[in-house]
Amino acid sequence: TKASTLRDISDALHEMVYGLYHMPSIVRQCWFVQFCTYFSNFACWVYLTDYFGENIMRGDAVQINAASSTDEILARHRYDLGVEYGNLAFMFIAGISAGFSFMATRLVNLCGLKRLWIICLCIYSVVMLVSPFIRDLNTALLLFSFIGFAMGASFTLPWAVVSNFSAKQDPNNAGLWLSSLNIAECGPELTVGLLGGLIIDQFKSDVSAVFFVSGIVNVISVVLVLKVDTSLIDGEHETAKNSANYDMVNNSNEDDEDEEEEEEEDVDEDEDVDEDDDLIDHDHDDADMQ
Repeated sequence: TKASTLRDISDALHEMVYGLYHMPSIVRQCWFVQFCTYFSNFACWVYLTDYFGENIMRGDAVQINAASSTDEILARHRYDLGVEYGNLAFMFIAGISAGFSFMATRLVNLCGLKRLWIICLCIYSVVMLVSPFIRDLNTALLLFSFIGFAMGASFTLPWAVVSNFSAKQDPNNAGLWLSSLNIAECGPELTVGLLGGLIIDQFKSDVSAVFFVSGIVNVISVVLVLKVDTSLIDGEHETAKNSANYDMVNNSNEDDEDEEEEEEEDVDEDEDVDEDDDLIDHDHDDADMQ
């Protein structure tokens, strides 16, 4: 009924507010990092094709008709071509992001979760901050492809931290903390939607202004990552690494022992063969004497 539906919505909102106000420190730290990171994510998802159409290809999304001038038609053509290149950039970003997700565990083992996270966000910040100054198509495609690392990191690393904490420290509220982290991704969507157009208008319709502001917000996220406690998950990977090394040493020792046993068996077999040969020779000597 309508009353029960309203009650369910009220309960869900109450639980959401409760989760935001009572988040453990590690969840809160990841929450703010994710909020800043997703400001850039949504800025790219909304404005990247416009950026390629207007800033890189120097086109214009002007409406054209039979009365349009040659310059307007060419401007619209350059804009449409830029949109296609923007979609190509999205393809590169998606490919790198997917590759990062597959390699995330190995990368974390290699350099640690926090260091990997910081590197990815630094790349993101640099690309967004220099975007207003890029004019070459190939350079833009190359640089924006690299943000696939940061997007891949935002899809995996904070979730790994919160999931690991919830499983080990507070399993009863795991769903609540993960849901709270998801809200950190919804907030930037509303923020970019509300402020994106205002930022562009303040900078004379320059789409790259949104990217530059996003880069500044991303720098904040880099600083915030420094405060995130990743000791639980880093310790887990260190233990796994030591265990793997221990297994390798044990396997190596077992192989050495097997080789020694095989050598001893070969020596024993050679001695037995020599004894048999001596017996045969002795038998032949006895036969000759008779």
